[in-house]
This record gives sequence, C-alpha cells and structure tokens, in this order.
Amino acid sequence: MTATPSWPHDTRLHAWWVTPGLLAGEYPGDRDRDSAREKIDLLAEAGITAIVDLTTPQDRLRPYVDLLPDTITRSAFPIPDLGVIDDAGYDDIVAHIRAEIAAGGRVYVHCWGGVGRTSTVIACVLGADGFDHGHALERIAELRAGTRKSHRRFLQSGAQQELVARRLGARD
Repeated sequence: MTATPSWPHDTRLHAWWVTPGLLAGEYPGDRDRDSAREKIDLLAEAGITAIVDLTTPQDRLRPYVDLLPDTITRSAFPIPDLGVIDDAGYDDIVAHIRAEIAAGGRVYVHCWGGVGRTSTVIACVLGADGFDHGHALERIAELRAGTRKSHRRFLQSGAQQELVARRLGARD
C-alpha cells in the first residue's frame, strides 16, 4: 500500500488523506471570505483538482465556488445531514472519485463537518477497493487519528452505519 501523506493544516481545515490522491474533510468555505480563500488555497497548494461536495442547500452554507481557482472543479452529490442516499448515488460518487484520480487528479471529498457523510463515502470507496466492513472502519479510524475531530464517531447515524455495514458485508 502506498504511504498516506499527512495533512499538516488540520487546525485550519479539518481533513485527512485517504490515499495520495484522495483527501477527505470538512466544508472548505467560511462566513468570512478571507478565511474561505485561505482554506481553498490550502487545497490548491495540496494539488487538489476536484472537489466532491456532499452538502445540501438545507445545510445553509455560504457558497465557495467563486473562490475556486481554474485548476479546481466542484461536483455536487448532495446527501442530507446524518442521512444516506440510494446505492446508485454512492456508486456514482465512487465512480466519479475513481475517474478523477485515474485521470491524474487529486480529489477532496467534504460534507459540512467532515465526519459523517464524508466517512460514509470514504467507507464506500474503501469497499470498492476491496476492504471488508471491519477493515474499512479500522482504516478510517487510523486515517483520522490525530485530527482535531478524531474523538467524534465517524459514522454518525444509524442510517450511515447500516448502509456501510450492508454495502461492505458486515457479519453479525
């Protein structure tokens, strides 16, 4: 397995590398435009070329698209906070992430806090890469260790836990 880089900017933008081509974390915007620009700059400096945004309009977050440099694209795959979507939706997200990475890009996946929806998608990516349920959850815990939100349960709702267990073949 390729070594996973560390993310030294967790105090500014909570995030964690999954693979050298995949970074997962929180909403990179901010009510303060300068702060949002700083976060976007961190992503650009990390070589991020595509953002997968899992937030919804109901999250009522300030848009950041106008702050993105031309080198970063954003694709929206809305998932309700603490909720899940159907399997086809997760399949589309995983396929999009894989296509971006296969094309030489680096992807940033985010929800609002960078915990529940983001970890659910990352579990699906790991499952598509051959991880079983237990190993995927262990891997996510390892990757998040040392981040400022590592104390928070990363699958935050029963629906997220059930979806990941079903998709990754958890055994009772």
